[in-house]
Amino acid sequence: MAGGTPLIPYGPMWRTHRKLLKQALSPEIVKRDYSDLLTRKSLEYVKKIFDRPEAFLFSLKRTLGEIITEISYGQYRDAEGHDYVEMHENLITILKKTFMGYLVDLVPSLKNIPDWFPGAQFKRDGKLWNQQANDTRTLMYDSLKKQLAESPDTVKPSFISNLLLELRSDSKASPEEIAHTEEAISWSGFSLYQAGADATESVLGAFILAMSLFPGVQAKAQAEIRSVVGNRIPTIEDYANMPYLQA
Repeated sequence: MAGGTPLIPYGPMWRTHRKLLKQALSPEIVKRDYSDLLTRKSLEYVKKIFDRPEAFLFSLKRTLGEIITEISYGQYRDAEGHDYVEMHENLITILKKTFMGYLVDLVPSLKNIPDWFPGAQFKRDGKLWNQQANDTRTLMYDSLKKQLAESPDTVKPSFISNLLLELRSDSKASPEEIAHTEEAISWSGFSLYQAGADATESVLGAFILAMSLFPGVQAKAQAEIRSVVGNRIPTIEDYANMPYLQA
C-alpha cells in the first residue's frame, strides 16, 4: 500500500497524484460524469431502507462502497465476478490491524532484524499485506485496461478510464512520462476507497442521526425539496436552488 496517495512522501509522484485528483474530481467533472450514478445509487439506498430498515447502516456502507468503486473504475464487479467492494474492505481490515501497532513502533531499531528472526512478525505481515494490496490494485486496474482495449464502447466514465483515455491522446508524452503517469493513475484511483469510504460513511451516518434527533430541521429541509422538485426525484442540478439544504 506504500504507493497509495495518503502514504507517498512529497515529491514528483505526489505532485502527479494531486494534479490528477484535482483535475478528475473537480465539481464540473463530478456533475458531468457521476451525477447519474449518484442519483441511481441514492434511489437504491432508499429502496434498501424500505426493504430492510434494521440494516440501514450496513446498506449505507455497501452503497457508498459501490459509489466510490464505480467512480474509480466504472464498475464495482468485473466480468470474472470479483467484488471490488469486498476486496477493498478486506484491505481496510488489514489497515486497521496495522494501526494496532507492533513492537517496532516502540523500538525502531528492530526494523533492521531479518525476516526470520523471532519478533519479526511485523516484517512478514508487512510483506504479505503489501503484496495483497498490490495484487488487488493490479487486478482492478488491468481489468479496466483490458476492457478499454477490447470493448471501449462498454466502458463507463470513471476516474481511471477518463485519465487513461486522456493520456492516450497525448502524442507528446515520452515513454517515461507515460509510465510515470500510469503508475500515478493506478495508485491514486485505487486510493480513493481507502481515503473516502470510512470518512463518507461517518459523515452520512452523523447526518442520519442528526435528522432523527431534530425532526423540525428535517421537516424544513423536506419542505424545501418538495417546493423545488414537486413529486419527481431530486437531482444534483436541483441542489443550487436549495439554500436551506446547503446551509
